[in-house]
Order: sequence, then structure tokens, then C-alpha cells
Amino acid sequence: MINIHLTKKNWVAGFLEGEACFGKTCNTKNTGSIYIQVSQVEYFPIEKLQRLLGGSVHKRSHNDGNPKHRDFYSWQVCGITAEDVMKLVFPLMSPKRQSRIKELLAWYNSLPGRNFDKNERSFCRKGLHAWTEENIITNSRGQRLCHLCRKEHDRLYRLKKKTSVVQEAEQLVKSN
Repeated sequence: MINIHLTKKNWVAGFLEGEACFGKTCNTKNTGSIYIQVSQVEYFPIEKLQRLLGGSVHKRSHNDGNPKHRDFYSWQVCGITAEDVMKLVFPLMSPKRQSRIKELLAWYNSLPGRNFDKNERSFCRKGLHAWTEENIITNSRGQRLCHLCRKEHDRLYRLKKKTSVVQEAEQLVKSN
């Protein structure tokens, strides 16, 4: 959980109330994430958000040829960090923003596997393997994964890659 001084928390809430986009990304497999994004021409408030809350900052350009359009900076947090920020500022937000945050958090927490560790399940997310300490690995983002499912995923990826290399080689031989 994010822990910042009350005056900084108030500044964050006020800034996000006026400037932020609270959203979600999803795909056809019913998975996705939540995010908070802010864009500004001025770098200072974006850099301050990153210092206080983490996330990433990117410099962007319009590239539309209009000389009046200036470069701008974009700050974004996703996933668990976005969830923590939403919970941090929730009491200070307007009713409209609170409604949006409630909607996003409910959706995010309903995703398959989202609360997997809390549910004390005995099988992996796919239901194929035992969810035991010997079969659990933790990736670089701190996510706990089924070792056997990950091994199978990697095997299929290597096979697919090898097949595409063989097909390319066959096409080269045919063309020569």
C-alpha cells in the first residue's frame, strides 16, 4: 500500500480528480488490467506523481504538423499499483470519480486468477496441476505461477519458433 503525507495525498487526489483518466484494458480471454493515466504539457506535475506514486513517464509528440501542438508528458500506473492509488485517493474524490473507481475495482477483482492466492485453491489456474509450494514459481513481477503450466507454455513457444524457422528455411531453399 502507498503511504504518503496527508498534504501530498490531497494534492495527488486533486490533480487526479481534474486531469486523470481511470480506465481498464481487456482482451477476448476475459483478462486485463486497470490503469490511471495523466497527460500534461508541463513536466513538473508528472514528475511529482512519479516520485510520489511510482509508475512510468513518457514524452509524447502529436506528429500532426500543427505548430501549435506541443510535446507533452504522460504518466501511467497499471495493475496492483493502480489499485493501490485508487484506494488511496478514493475518499477524496468526487462522487462521479468514486463511482468509476468502484466499477473498475469490482471488475479488476472479478478477473480469473485475480484473487487466486486468497482463495486457498488446491489446483493451478487452469485446473491441471496441484497448487503446492513445489509447483509454484514467482516471476520478476512478483506473480505466483504454476511451474508445470509455465514449462509447457515455454515448450510450445520454442516449438512454434522452431517450426517457423524451419518453414523460412524451406522457403529459402525453394526460392533458390
